[in-house]
Amino acid sequence: MMDTATMNKINDKLKYIPNNLAKDIIAYIDFLSFKQDDSDWSEALSTEEIHLIEKGKNDINSNNTYSDVEAKNIILQHKQKLQ
Repeated sequence: MMDTATMNKINDKLKYIPNNLAKDIIAYIDFLSFKQDDSDWSEALSTEEIHLIEKGKNDINSNNTYSDVEAKNIILQHKQKLQ
């Protein structure tokens, strides 16, 4: 955890950052927190997420896949239906 003096320095510097950069700063702080996290993200997967990963692996093994061009065409068709 960060000590008070360091936190105060950061807060003082943040006062002079333009508002239009606030989202970038928040995103960077989130990135640094994520980067520092040593936990294994796979341990936090839900049962449904694990099932979907297994389904994807089975699809790949069964050659039930689309090429890049096919996938883009399918997405384009869906977009056109929504318009």
